[in-house]
Amino acid sequence: GIFGKYFLYVYTIEFQKRGLPHVHLIVTLARKLLTADDIDKYISAEIPDGTVNPRLKYKVLKHMTHGPHTKNTVCWDSVKGKCSKKFPKEFCDETTMAANSYPTYRRRNNVLERNTYNGKKDGRIVNVDNSMIVPYNPRLLMMFDCHITVEYCAPVMSYKHIHKYITKGHDKLRVNVDDSNNARYDEI
Repeated sequence: GIFGKYFLYVYTIEFQKRGLPHVHLIVTLARKLLTADDIDKYISAEIPDGTVNPRLKYKVLKHMTHGPHTKNTVCWDSVKGKCSKKFPKEFCDETTMAANSYPTYRRRNNVLERNTYNGKKDGRIVNVDNSMIVPYNPRLLMMFDCHITVEYCAPVMSYKHIHKYITKGHDKLRVNVDDSNNARYDEI
């Protein structure tokens, strides 16, 4: 119920050789997020103000930072000379939505602020700005204290994304259909 009432969810659990199993989940909400303000209520891609919520800022810097990149980083594309996940992202003063695409999340330019954390691999101090933050939901991040990417998916992209993982090897899919409200849907 963090995002409101839902009427459908689909997920698959992916088992990777190098880490713990993780889930890819799509939730279809009963009330659609139609505006950029709706998205900003649930998804952030910025470092929060440490004076307002220092624990959230710590968790964002610990779990939701992508980078800094070196030639030894897993996502580094040596042919293109950049991150395959398209980080660092461009700064943007407000969230914008595009048809059948992920939105461009608000990432205000905070390069001059000192946001640092101990590097994940080598323990060195790393300077971080909003261009390196993976989209997250503050409530989920505080609740589970781990990396949880939260994205707004347009309908076509959501099917493509989840089916990419469903058809990938021996992983399984579980679907739950709940017709407790006796609603009639003329859909598969």
